[in-house]
Amino acid sequence: MKMIKTTMAIAIMASLAGCGNSDDTTTLNLEKTLDPETGRMMIDNMFVEGLPIVKEPKTFTMFVAPSGNDKSTSQDEKHILPILQENTNVHFELQPVSTNANEKLNLLFAAGTDLPDIIFSWPPESTVINNTAHLFEFTDEILREYAPNLTSQIEANLPDGLDTLRKSDGKIYSLPVGVYAEYANSAKSIPLIRQDWLDAVNMEMPTNTDELYDVLMAFKTQDPNGNGKADEIPISFCQANGQHKHFYFAGPWGIAGRTGADPDNYFQVQNGIVKPNLDTQNFKDYLLYMHKLAQDGLFDVEGFSLTYSQYKSRVNEGVVGMIVTWMEDPAIWSPVPVLSAPGYEGQELKVGEKGHRTANMNGFMITKACDDPLAALRAWDYLHSDPNLKRIMRDGNEGLLWVENDDGSATVKEISTAELPSGINTKTELNYTIAFRGQGPVMFGDEVAKPDMNAEVLSYDALRYKYVPMYEEYFPTEFLPLRPMPSDKLTQLALLQTEIEAYMDGFIANSIINGLTDPQWKTHLTQLENVMYYDWIQLQQDYLDGKF
Repeated sequence: MKMIKTTMAIAIMASLAGCGNSDDTTTLNLEKTLDPETGRMMIDNMFVEGLPIVKEPKTFTMFVAPSGNDKSTSQDEKHILPILQENTNVHFELQPVSTNANEKLNLLFAAGTDLPDIIFSWPPESTVINNTAHLFEFTDEILREYAPNLTSQIEANLPDGLDTLRKSDGKIYSLPVGVYAEYANSAKSIPLIRQDWLDAVNMEMPTNTDELYDVLMAFKTQDPNGNGKADEIPISFCQANGQHKHFYFAGPWGIAGRTGADPDNYFQVQNGIVKPNLDTQNFKDYLLYMHKLAQDGLFDVEGFSLTYSQYKSRVNEGVVGMIVTWMEDPAIWSPVPVLSAPGYEGQELKVGEKGHRTANMNGFMITKACDDPLAALRAWDYLHSDPNLKRIMRDGNEGLLWVENDDGSATVKEISTAELPSGINTKTELNYTIAFRGQGPVMFGDEVAKPDMNAEVLSYDALRYKYVPMYEEYFPTEFLPLRPMPSDKLTQLALLQTEIEAYMDGFIANSIINGLTDPQWKTHLTQLENVMYYDWIQLQQDYLDGKF
């Protein structure tokens, strides 16, 4: 039986132009008809509202980059996928790419053929803005009509609403996934010190850099690990890993960025001005202090070249006294408060950001290869229709890794090693095997299962919730915005930053290992000009000022 048309045919030209001058466009059919069998409005095979989403079963291919912790052998192990199919009549066919996912994605874009219907991964911003010609554009009108759950949540939780999602051309090509702002992540890595070593040398927790020096010297000379060997490493770090970089130690001198990544700490934003850090007395005094530690054998200078596995091996051997990290065993390690440095009292900072955005803003994209993008969008929106659907996609079915509370919130449920299924060694492996963890619907507030703060033994996440308040007041309060850059500016910034980082990596390592004289500092100031550091700072200022 033919469908009965109730509206005029409507077609829009959804421009999918990329960063180059592309004429690539696609015609999107928005003609609504009444299905006499169900009495529901439809566009082609898709119902405009309600469930199921499509009349005849529909499969969408989905490019995914699974975690190394994912031990699933079939996508049917993902708890959310059968629920999605049963309720919507839509099937997401996962196409996992376990290695070099972004490289392979770029190759697909370059070829322009064999693209999946949906890209569900972690592509960098440059991959997205350089390939918008291949991506479906989510107009405001389309999002409000065919993704009302997601749209209303974004507009309710983000001050800039849908504008948060726009690229530099003003269009939306990608949707966010994961927890939008995870409280436990706001402090990034935190400093931890071995409490048993402090007890062994009969010293208190340090409160300033002078006291820290004394503690570290005691660690080096008094055999706090009790093995009769002079093998203690008072402080270690790992420049090769984002959680363990040296800039996490620079807070006492008023140097701290949004993260511990070196470029985030090359400047501070104060009163709307991007101020350079690398030419300041603060930075020089930080380097001089770290050299003093290194010279006296208190700072592990091999951290500049250690691999993460080598670094982690040292920590696990019980020979390291202080680190910066996500979390370690609280029976051994205690959090170090924000320290002050002589002459810099009141300037103390801690790497971190209140409300730090943790969502992957490019996590869900529909390509032009998809023959029914509205149905794909509606299926994605269905997963935003109930907090428990979000929790299932993130953490699996209720009762295993989380439980719902009477007030509708949720609490993380701990699981013992004995309770893990065969072939699964950790809770993390179980999480990624049955669910998608960070690659799920965007979550806000109490939609996220919170750790049990009343548990007899606090989980690492619970400890993060406990420790973050120690540091919040020391977070910087001004940052660069998190909005996309035009591709030409992004390229310009990257080229400048590459050269600056190459120079600074060598300068910092040499200064800490070998020392820093006044003539060397003067040469450094000249070299900053040579590597166009101030051009890079000005580019950041222009970005902050909204000039592009």
